[in-house]
Amino acid sequence: MLTSERFRASLPLRRETPMSLDSGSDGTTGGPPLPGRIGHFRPLSIAGSGGVGVVYLAEDLEIPDRKVALKVLKPGFFSEVDLETLRSEAEALATAHHPHVVVIHEIGESPEGAFMACEYLSGGTLMDRIQTGPIPLSSALRYARDAGDALRTAHGRGVLHRDFKPANIFLSENDQVKVGDFGLAIRVTHPPPIGAISEQTTVSRQRPATIPLAGTPGYLAPELFTGGRPSYASDQYSFGITLHQLVAGRHPQEGLGGIEVTTGRMRMASSIPSDLLRIMRRCVSPEPNDRFSSMGEVVEALDQARKKRDPQRRRFRIVLAAGVVILALPALGLWWADTRKVQRALALNDEGIAELKAGNRDGARRAFIAAHRIAPANMQTCANLGTLALSEENPGWAVALLSDCAAAFPDSAPVLYNLGAAVRTIGQPALAAERLHEALKKADGDEINTLIVNELALALIDAGRAAEAVGVFGCCTWPPSNMLDGALIRRTRGLALLRSGRPAEAIGFLSEALQGPLDPSKRAAVNVWLGQSLAEVGDRHKALSAFSEALRLGAAPEIEEQARIGLQRLGELDHNDSTP
Repeated sequence: MLTSERFRASLPLRRETPMSLDSGSDGTTGGPPLPGRIGHFRPLSIAGSGGVGVVYLAEDLEIPDRKVALKVLKPGFFSEVDLETLRSEAEALATAHHPHVVVIHEIGESPEGAFMACEYLSGGTLMDRIQTGPIPLSSALRYARDAGDALRTAHGRGVLHRDFKPANIFLSENDQVKVGDFGLAIRVTHPPPIGAISEQTTVSRQRPATIPLAGTPGYLAPELFTGGRPSYASDQYSFGITLHQLVAGRHPQEGLGGIEVTTGRMRMASSIPSDLLRIMRRCVSPEPNDRFSSMGEVVEALDQARKKRDPQRRRFRIVLAAGVVILALPALGLWWADTRKVQRALALNDEGIAELKAGNRDGARRAFIAAHRIAPANMQTCANLGTLALSEENPGWAVALLSDCAAAFPDSAPVLYNLGAAVRTIGQPALAAERLHEALKKADGDEINTLIVNELALALIDAGRAAEAVGVFGCCTWPPSNMLDGALIRRTRGLALLRSGRPAEAIGFLSEALQGPLDPSKRAAVNVWLGQSLAEVGDRHKALSAFSEALRLGAAPEIEEQARIGLQRLGELDHNDSTP
């Protein structure tokens, strides 16, 4: 999780000097005039307003063609406390990094007030969508599943949303959901393990010990009305209410009085399918311990509900296909031939994997090449051959193969990940970072997330963007369950911190990396970076030990050279210090 110090170092904070503001710059008449400029953003229109702030649709004057949602606190409310409030919300958004969480670009202050720039989403909110008419069940479940997964990730990072509702779930231009408005979010110091709900949640010291009741009536869990503390379970209650609204088109407490709402009484729609009704009832149980043990379980239950409906659609497609099969007989023969080719290619692919496991790289290579020739557009054969080419130190061939594969399978995270790694190997880190960013958007599991994040950080470091590399580690589960992955992540994170001028923080991660199962060459490199970090903070004795250990391990020539340079510099320092 990002601490306040790390977050502030990675997110730009702009302080603008007073300047004259234009009025009515959007050319409209009536209503308050628009500021001419806030920071390096120019408001185009008012997207919304409340008691303490205004949200503008604005354009970024430093990045052409980029529109942002600019949240600005009204001048009468501007203070360092207000800026800290926005900073806290921005930190929660950054910490809960997820493809379905609103992206935060920047926070700062100007004569207009403290401001926060977020990605602009043109599709409105799910509340807007509910009010336009019934949502098809498949779309409602997709919206709920993706928003629930964003909430699951936030909980995994120790962030409680506290105001989860359809009005705070936004829709992008391509109909994807994005959870936003983390203004009431709080963080816990030690998130519980996945699957655990604790009513003794420890609230971060960034917030007061006594947390006032906050949120939207109708979405607050009943325990909050009787002095209970916000928890993962109370967020889940809000999710259950939202799920009912998406599926049924109305609030489950519609028509009930205030007292009934605070006790958790529900009037659920009878039209809801029984399996979904069970999920909703468990989410909104009056007793927190009767709810799902985590949002991860809720997401899994929704996945099962969606899969349950897939066979019905498949059967419909089969029946439909039967009606036109006579018309398609000429094409059927070609389809059968293609199917046989793919089956043969996959069989060869399996042979290649078996040969590789047995240590026979030549046999694996022959099998993978044969599979690729038979079915060059098949994802598995293409990806395996590209990966083998990369491991054989033939990155140019690997990039060519994997580029073809990525063009055929643009939504495959493993293919994009391998392509990014290959591109980085041929010395194009900026392009590699682009491919790896794409892979991260497509990834749907913690294991592949960890691999992509590690490779993305290395590409950014190679591109001279170490500070940006530090920020990407909020994307993956921490620490990874695999010991080797954990060691590699710590190694790369430590290197990013070292390269971004934060050696004191780098020391901890590099030291932890050395406790993992790294091979001698990687262990030598980590020792060199650890030695450089220790030298930066003035601990020469430990730095000497780290550099010496790198040489003892038999490092690669460039790493060995860095170790010798480190020892030489420390020797020069010792000599200078001893000179009268």
